[in-house]
Formats: sequence, structure tokens, C-alpha cells
Amino acid sequence: MESVRAFFRVAPPPMGPGAAFIVGPSMGLVTIAGLGSALLGGEARAQPVSPAIDAEGDAVRALNRGGILVDLKSVSVERDAHSINAILSFYTGIAPASAGVNASLTGYLELDLDNSRSTGTAPILNDFAAFEPALLGIDARIDLFSERNTPGRVTVTRVGLGQFSVPVVYSPYAVRFSIPLSLLGPSVSEHIAFTSIVGTTFQPTDAQDAIAMASLLPSPGAASAIAVAAGWGVGRRRRPTHEDASNEPTGAPPGD
Repeated sequence: MESVRAFFRVAPPPMGPGAAFIVGPSMGLVTIAGLGSALLGGEARAQPVSPAIDAEGDAVRALNRGGILVDLKSVSVERDAHSINAILSFYTGIAPASAGVNASLTGYLELDLDNSRSTGTAPILNDFAAFEPALLGIDARIDLFSERNTPGRVTVTRVGLGQFSVPVVYSPYAVRFSIPLSLLGPSVSEHIAFTSIVGTTFQPTDAQDAIAMASLLPSPGAASAIAVAAGWGVGRRRRPTHEDASNEPTGAPPGD
């Protein structure tokens, strides 16, 4: 398998529909879905939780190339009895990779499914000096750039097991999708740590400020049952001198 270190191999500007933010093997990133679930029926469901919030204006040019600075706002992950639901939201406008515009979103949502650093692979963001390393063992990745080749779907790589795709939905400032647990195989913990790195076809521009966790409620109705999305190591990211994120429109993102 090609190393994930081959991740952002960027075609030089100017960028157009044929240009590519080429990701090596489809190792997957994802936007994490809005968590609005509650305990329903007899199933274990995650309560609504606060997403991992990312600071505004901290986007960088990780490869010193052009293009807009996609600025991550929040990442939310819900793990229920049947699926992992994710939403990534942004301060800047985004578009699907298949739109072929400057605002086309690339990147990865990376999941530590067994909450163990000793399994899986290192996060992709660890390969970029602009971001502090995340101490996780990544077991699954959602590849946002893969939507360029399969409009309306993103590729999920389950490390060591294979790949599959799931539907993805974009709005002007967010992306969301759900991954059925049945497709992820064994060893999916009730506590899933996650991180993410995002950008455009030019380069990565932002990553989560802190590792976060989504938890499954073990049983419905427990008075103290709470799902947490807690930040680990807040302020994890380095903050080198950089430009403020640009909100200048460079391509009309599709509607909801």
C-alpha cells in the first residue's frame, strides 16, 4: 500500500476542473455530522453533544501555495448503535470536490475506532509541519477529495480491511455523512477518538485544534448517561505567522 505520506501531492496553479489535490491511496477524511440524536426505542443512542470547535482565522498555507484558505469551524461525531454520523462545518464557503472550483473541499476525517494508539496508522496531519502531531492510531479515514471521482459519495478506508463509499451531503458551509457500523468490521469501540485535516486542491489549510471523542450511551434511560465530545490537548496545533482566512467567493457552492 502506498504510504499516506504521499497525501497532498498538489498540482501547481492555476487550478481548474482538471487540476487535482491528489491523495495517495484513498485514505479518507470526513466531515463530522451534526449530532442531534437522543435515546430512542431500546437502542443506545448518543445524546446531543457539543462539537469540537476550531478557532476562526487560524487557516494556513501548509505548502505555501495559492488558493483560498478553507477555515474549519467545528467537527462533530455521533456514534450510535448502527452508524457513525459526522458533520464538518466551516467559516468559509465550500463546494464538493466534483464541482472543480477553488472552494472545492479536500481532506480527511480520521477515526481511531478502537481508541488505541497501538493499532492503525499515524494521522495524515502528522506529515505537515504546520500542524502539531495527533497521538492516535487511525483505523478509518474518510476521503473528501474522492467525491471528485464519485459525485455524491466519499470513500471510506478501513485500515487493513478495504474500502467502500457512502453518500455525502454538502451545504455552502458544511458537509455531512453517515457510515454504517456493519461496513467497518469488528473492534469499533463505544469511544471513538477523531481528528481531521482539510484544504483545497492547492494544499491543506486547517486541522482540528484538539483531538476529540464521541461516545456511545451504553443503555437508554440512565439518569447520568451522557455522550461526550471532549477535547484532548487543547491548543495542540502550532500557530505560525499566516494570513487570515479569506472569505472571498471563488466558486458558487451548491445549495443544500
